[in-house]
Amino acid sequence: MAHPPDYFYNQAAALPLLETKDGLQIVIISTRKGNWTLPKGVIEPGDSPHEAAANEAWEEAGLEGEMEQKEFTRFQQQKWGGTCTIRVYKMKVTKLLEEWPEQDTRLRKTLPIEEALELIVDRQKPVLEQLRQYS
Repeated sequence: MAHPPDYFYNQAAALPLLETKDGLQIVIISTRKGNWTLPKGVIEPGDSPHEAAANEAWEEAGLEGEMEQKEFTRFQQQKWGGTCTIRVYKMKVTKLLEEWPEQDTRLRKTLPIEEALELIVDRQKPVLEQLRQYS
């Protein structure tokens, strides 16, 4: 990809949390490279960061729920020859859809935080560590 527009470097991620009979779990998704990650993507012009995070959770993971409007944390990632800043928003998952836009290219897992920590990409581990401190 040629150098993308500047707004591509501002992204939002959902931190999807699901209360189950076994306790709090997190939903992670596969990347196209086979890694595990949080649903995230570009904040499109006109969207707020938490709206973008909710949209990514739906598109990439088939999740619906209540997205917090307050930023939980943020991290950075090198991509497209620059540094992306990813704002993370907690999401209380209320529905796991059976069909969603990217279901043919992504897998979805619901796991306890400890298990998700073992699988998720290294740059996102601090997000889950921070969540673990507050849960």
